[in-house]
Amino acid sequence: MGLSSLFLTSCILAVSVAFITPSKGNDRIVGGKAVNITDYPYQVAVYWMGKIWCGGSIIGEDLVVTAAHCIKPYGDFAIRVGSSSYKNGGELYFIDRDNITVHKGYTGRPRDHENDIALLRASQSLISKSSVAKKVKLPSIGQKTNAGVLAKVSGWGARKHINDTTAHFSINYTIRVGSSSYKSGGEVYEIQRDNILVHEWYNSDFDDFDIALLRVSQSLLREGSDAKMVKLPSENQITKAGVLAKVSGWGHRQQINYPKLNADRDILHAVQVPIVDHSVCTEHYPYGKITDSPSKANDRIVGGQEVDIADYPYQVALYVDGELSCGGSIVNEHLVVTAAHCIHENHSYAIRVGSSSYKHGGEVYQIDPNNIIAHEKFDSNITDYDIALLRVSQSLLSKNSIAKAVKLPVSGQKTDAGVLAKVSGWGDRQQKNFPKFNGNSSDDKLRAVEVPIVEQAECKKRYRSHPITDR
Repeated sequence: MGLSSLFLTSCILAVSVAFITPSKGNDRIVGGKAVNITDYPYQVAVYWMGKIWCGGSIIGEDLVVTAAHCIKPYGDFAIRVGSSSYKNGGELYFIDRDNITVHKGYTGRPRDHENDIALLRASQSLISKSSVAKKVKLPSIGQKTNAGVLAKVSGWGARKHINDTTAHFSINYTIRVGSSSYKSGGEVYEIQRDNILVHEWYNSDFDDFDIALLRVSQSLLREGSDAKMVKLPSENQITKAGVLAKVSGWGHRQQINYPKLNADRDILHAVQVPIVDHSVCTEHYPYGKITDSPSKANDRIVGGQEVDIADYPYQVALYVDGELSCGGSIVNEHLVVTAAHCIHENHSYAIRVGSSSYKHGGEVYQIDPNNIIAHEKFDSNITDYDIALLRVSQSLLSKNSIAKAVKLPVSGQKTDAGVLAKVSGWGDRQQKNFPKFNGNSSDDKLRAVEVPIVEQAECKKRYRSHPITDR
């Protein structure tokens, strides 16, 4: 276990529990009793986009520790210190995005909580203005806590457990139609959970496919009601940049920076905003992962057919901490190329060459972490420059009669759209919700599939989770 993981485990008191919002699972700590902030003076509430989002703990004069999964790549963050309530009291501080540091080893992959830690630095002292706020007592480096020792966990969570696997659907939903006020007037309808349909490709990390349908058992357009249907665009209709669109709803009449509802926001408001080109939208929302149109979920290449390593002699299996993690290709006698997102600090690495199975056969080489080079411009948020090199001290080709270097393209070479490319590796034979490379979800035999090269524009349309840039 890495130091950061030990720190997070030992310091369960410090990180606190995140506020329970409708989420993807039931992995939350719930229950407990109401306590006073004076007994937990290090506790802070973390806000994202003006709403309570997570908890955190003060660890320095201007420093707060929280969970990395709480950090979104866009939107404003703020913290409240010195208050038992997340709604009011204490002191509120806004966090500059440049002062947010997520552990470089955190992957953000589903169910991967390794290195799930982040730091928020305030521009001023969190302690000097508050008579309550204090730093949490941290464990010493290498300190271990024995099993059975009781730890205190604090935060703003749920008071009872939600049994539904999707918390969204354990909440009661109603809608109001035909009224300028969200508080009164018009008609109110209750929505049955079975009549809520969320887009199957919705990804809260990127806000892709952020659309859902609510079905009401009665008619919403009954006689005497002001309610009418919206006019929908036709299929494949494109609206030109510069055209004004009307946006309506119950929001704020001016930009506000801390989480509360305006007292007068119950009246319907509307504003006209211009449609902008995709590139402009991306430029104005640098932290938002603005993507194009859909692809199938998970962006993995699956299927193909079983092949022999003799036909793909450059193929290697990459292991992280003894488990299959990625693939790679031999580029010369001592060098393997792989993806930068496969590389993390404080892990052991090895590769297997010259075998059709990732479980046995061929030759296995341990990789010295000092001989791993990830591209210096790799950006995990948009997977730019997603390439890394692994250097092996021995020759990869001399001990194995099968292993050979892959044929690389020449500098500047372009491949025309429509040309078939071969992709090989140990992946899934069918699409799954959480594809991963291991014995539980993949065949251990090497597989390959032919896929057509596509134009950049088409690629952008197909890959929703990781925006394709010009790089």
